[in-house]
Amino acid sequence: MVSDPIRVVAGVRQGYILSPLLFLIVIDEILVGAIDREPNRGLLWQPITMEHQNDFELSDDVALLAQRRSDMPSMQSKLDDLADRSSAAGLQINVNKTKSLDINTVNPSSFTVAGQAVENVESYQFLGSQMACDGGTKIDIGARIKKARAAFANLRNIWKNNQISRRTKTRIFNSNVKSVLLYAGETWCVSVENSRCLRYIIRAWWPHNWISNAELHRRCHQKPIATEIRERKGTWVGHALHGSGDEICKQALERWNPGHRSRGRPRGS
Repeated sequence: MVSDPIRVVAGVRQGYILSPLLFLIVIDEILVGAIDREPNRGLLWQPITMEHQNDFELSDDVALLAQRRSDMPSMQSKLDDLADRSSAAGLQINVNKTKSLDINTVNPSSFTVAGQAVENVESYQFLGSQMACDGGTKIDIGARIKKARAAFANLRNIWKNNQISRRTKTRIFNSNVKSVLLYAGETWCVSVENSRCLRYIIRAWWPHNWISNAELHRRCHQKPIATEIRERKGTWVGHALHGSGDEICKQALERWNPGHRSRGRPRGS
C-alpha cells in the first residue's frame, strides 16, 4: 500500500545529492563566524606574522586548539561562540561526545558547553587516530594492533581454507588486515611486526615448518613492516612538500615550531 504524497516544506529529501554540500556550507559559515571572529585564539603557527591555527575540522568533527594553559579563557570563548552560532543555525553541540585533552601538562583544564562540564580525558580518538596526553603515538599503535588482530581473527575461516590459494590469502591480508594496521603509520617512530599473522596463513610454525622471517616475507610477497613504514613516510613527505604553500601539512614540515625540549628523540612519538 502506498501512502499519500508528503509535501516537503523544510530541508531536502533523504539521500538528496546536495545534502552534504548544503551541510558543509552551513558548518563552514558557523565556524567562520565563531572561530575567525577573533583569529588569534589558537596555536601559534607563524611566529613572524603571528598567524594562529585555531582549529581543525572534517565535516562535523571539530578540534579546537590552544597554545598554552594561559589560553584557557580564549578556548572557553571559542566554545561559547561555537555553541551560540550552532544554536542560531538550529544545531547543537553533543556535550557527551565533546572531550578536552591537555598535552604535556599535569594540571587538567576545565571547560563548559551550554552550562555543562566537558569531560577531560587522557586519550581521545579523532579521525581514526588516538591522541594521547603525552603527545606520543604508543596508545595509537596499540589500538591499531588490536584492530588489526580483530580483523585477522574475523577472517580465520579464510586462512584455514585449503582451497584458497596463498596469493589470494595474501591479497586479502593486505587489503583487510595490513591496511588497518598501518593507518596513519607515517607518524610513527617505532615499528610493529606481522610475522605471526603470515606464519598462521602459510602454517609455518615451530618446529616442523619453521622458516626465517626473510623466507617468510619472500613466500608471502611481503616487505617487513618497518620497511613499509619508512617508505610510507618518504612518500608522505614528498607528497606534502609538493603541495601548495597554504596546505597545513607542508606548513608543519617547513615552518619553525616555537618552544624547547630536552635533547634526544622523544619516546613513542
